Amino acid sequence: MKANVIHIILAVMIACLVGAEAGAQSAESWYEKGTADEYSMKYDSALRAYSEAIRLNPSLAQAYLKRGVLTFSLSPSLSVEAFGDLSRAIELDPDNGEAWYQRAKVSFFMLNNEAGRRDMTKAAGLGHEGARVCLRSPSAAVVPAYVDLGYHISPRREAILFFDFDSTHIDEQARQFLDALAGLLLTDQPGIRVYIAGHTDNRGSEEYNQDLSMRRAQAVRSYLTERGVTPADRLVLRYYGATRPLASNGSSEGRAKNRRVELIGIKR
Repeated sequence: MKANVIHIILAVMIACLVGAEAGAQSAESWYEKGTADEYSMKYDSALRAYSEAIRLNPSLAQAYLKRGVLTFSLSPSLSVEAFGDLSRAIELDPDNGEAWYQRAKVSFFMLNNEAGRRDMTKAAGLGHEGARVCLRSPSAAVVPAYVDLGYHISPRREAILFFDFDSTHIDEQARQFLDALAGLLLTDQPGIRVYIAGHTDNRGSEEYNQDLSMRRAQAVRSYLTERGVTPADRLVLRYYGATRPLASNGSSEGRAKNRRVELIGIKR
């Protein structure tokens, strides 16, 4: 009997030790899963993995960096969230040139160009080659800046248009935004180039969703062109199918957010 009790106690102790060791490794494991998912273009899963790594280890600077970069690349409209992640990465690892460089890009998008230049200079000082190239460029006396188009529209709103399932129809609310955007591009901001990025939810085949996202982007470009935004090369199409979800496709609300076109301005 005593031997059995001892064996049970030893088994419990070993299980606790193994569990503790697994817990200590779990944040890094989630981070590695995030990088693998991102490489495989499973972006929604990658974001969840980075978030889980951060939850388990709030001091894991690389997880904040990766989540911030991915968040901004998937949806520039979430620039505030991305900026927060990148700032936290810098706070935890101030010698990480990539974090300074990526935060500079987000600052330019947010029209905070002075902060962007400071971050770009810091990144270059830390040896980041991309930042050095930016600062060496003759035209980089003003670094290429993202423009938050929704900031310039009255009333202010995110530069995202949403679509019904399997539809390219531009509804009344979207038309009002595009009318205001056309006026902005024709008068106040004639030098802006607009990237029109189409997206879908995950229902349907990969090929069909790629085509649908393209047709959504084309519908928006056609609408702006009809309102006088020329030449056409100011309006650059990008289409990603279901590969860059803004929200989880596991709910109807999430899928509705993923059926979208995002408009991103770039200005030198």
